Amino acid sequence: MSGQGTMGDENTPDAVAAFGEGFAALDTAVYDPVFSGESLGDFDTSRPIDVPGVLLQPDRDKGAAFFDEHAAALGATSPTIEVVRITGVGHLIHDSRTPRGRYLDEVRRFLDTYAPA
Repeated sequence: MSGQGTMGDENTPDAVAAFGEGFAALDTAVYDPVFSGESLGDFDTSRPIDVPGVLLQPDRDKGAAFFDEHAAALGATSPTIEVVRITGVGHLIHDSRTPRGRYLDEVRRFLDTYAPA
């Protein structure tokens, strides 16, 4: 969230509905890694991933959980993973109104390349 509006202002209607359902069933312990500074949890960027993938990286100053140093480490061990930075959005990259078009374009590009219809 950018702090420029409400959750409804910044996110798509389907995202707001999903947040409501999710928060109603949420175990608050899922936030423990965030509060301890270990937001990636068990994701180990030093373990190679040998299949193609794309990771859409939002802005660190907007609340991203995957930082440039993580991207560099992942790139060193997993050259099949493409990291695409999408500016102006934080952790809710897939739900935010502003970059929704760019998000969908990147997902479609990846799928068209590796899983053509």
